[in-house]
Amino acid sequence: MSSVLSNHLAPSHDIALKNAELNGIKHLLSGGYWLDENKMEWSCAGDGVVELLVASPIIQRHLGWSPVSAPQAGSICCHGRKIREGAMITTMDTKAILGNNCTDFLLVLLPNASWYPGVEVIAQSGDRCTIGSWVVVRLDERNNFIGRIVEILSSANALWTSSGIVTMEKYTVGSEHHHHLGMPVLFPPMQTEQTLVVCMSNASLYLILHLRRSAVH
Repeated sequence: MSSVLSNHLAPSHDIALKNAELNGIKHLLSGGYWLDENKMEWSCAGDGVVELLVASPIIQRHLGWSPVSAPQAGSICCHGRKIREGAMITTMDTKAILGNNCTDFLLVLLPNASWYPGVEVIAQSGDRCTIGSWVVVRLDERNNFIGRIVEILSSANALWTSSGIVTMEKYTVGSEHHHHLGMPVLFPPMQTEQTLVVCMSNASLYLILHLRRSAVH
């Protein structure tokens, strides 16, 4: 509109000024500070002004702003419908059925249940965890460990479960630090032990970890 209602002598200049004004308004309404030259101190809009922006979707749309909703912990993102339907598997074809605690999920891992492979799962911290991500897992108050995600499953029938299943390879923290990095080192369990652990996606994943390859043996 700034171009339509201008004298067309410098339309780009008029558009730039209008955009600067709109950005200034967004800065003020979102609680930003400005320098009050009369008092020579930094000021900001009151709580009522900020609440007006949050409570008014119309103003939000006019300013091109909308609040970002936090992802729900435990939610799973899958492929598009065409890929998802072609990749659907049954419980007996999953890695979860091999988990050392899979008997705790017999009411979920039904033999005739169908599952979609997931792309990512949201941890309690809001982190997006994918296949291969290192995560901190808490099964209960006494059972905490670090694991690497090997499978993410979303139920093809919402009547069976309200959340998904995540299968992880369990690792243990070594008693000695790395000889060069001076950091803890992760080791997989002994070959005689089961390494796969199953958990519900909305309860046990706490946060994602970023590890150096040399810190994993």
